[in-house]
Order: sequence, then structure tokens, then C-alpha cells
Amino acid sequence: MTGFEPELAGDRPAIKPGHIWITRRRWDAYFLVGVLAAGVCGLPWLIDPRPALSGALVLAALWLFIRWGWPREGLAVRSARKTPGMVPLLIWLTFWGIIGMGGSLLFVGEIPMPEDAGQTWTLKQWLSFAAFIVPWFAGLLLGVHRIERRFKKPRPADPGGLK
Repeated sequence: MTGFEPELAGDRPAIKPGHIWITRRRWDAYFLVGVLAAGVCGLPWLIDPRPALSGALVLAALWLFIRWGWPREGLAVRSARKTPGMVPLLIWLTFWGIIGMGGSLLFVGEIPMPEDAGQTWTLKQWLSFAAFIVPWFAGLLLGVHRIERRFKKPRPADPGGLK
């Protein structure tokens, strides 16, 4: 119990080992930090506020969707540490996301973007973009596949012998 919901203290059922109790207030605490961080990260681009606030607006929309769809009394969910393969998956996604962000920053620095709205990329720009994004996405999928295969549960035996 986190102390946020004293009125619900007697209503909560017993929680299985490896599970945690998530309430709407806990979602609020998680997303409030994320929305504020996204808003602060968007501050340098206040010249054009549309891309600057898009991250904060997307997170705020996701926050509202989860908050109003979540049961008021809370819900017991499996913790990330107790879900097989979740921690390696999150580490992989973080690592590969940093590589993707660094590569895209290098890409934008090396390949000039069209200045006017009517201009399009040249064939060289499209090929160089594909040379970066295709291997990056393939590496993302390969890493996720390897983690999933390593932590996959064995299929239960068929008791009836049917296929």
C-alpha cells in the first residue's frame, strides 16, 4: 500500500506474488513526470510550437486514455521484473533507441532537408535514408525476436493427442 488510497484499504483483494497494485493515482504520478519532461524537452523549439508540444500532447492523450479506462479501485498487474524477458527487452529497446536517435541526428546533419514545402528528397537522399533505417529496423526486430525466443514459455502438452 502506498498510502494514497486509505479508503480502499479494506476493499483490496490479496495480491499474488510478483504482482503490484496499480491505481489511477499511480498512473497520474508516472505520466505527470513524463508530460512535464516532454514539455521541458520541447522548450528549445518554441519558435514553432507544433513539434515542440507534440510529445507532451501525445503523452497527455495516452495518460487520459489509460486513466479513464483503469478501474477506480485499482488493479493487480504483474510487475516488470517478474515478467520473463521484460527487463532484457526494456534494456534492448533503450539501447537500440539511443542508437536510432544518434543515427537519425547524424543523418539529419549530413543530408540537408528540403527548405520549401514543395520540394522533395532526391534519389540519393532516399537511398541514404533507406541505408540507415532498414538495417536499424532489422536489428530492432532481430533483438526482440532473440529475447522472445530465449524467454518463451514451452507449449503445454496436448492431453488428448490431437494436433
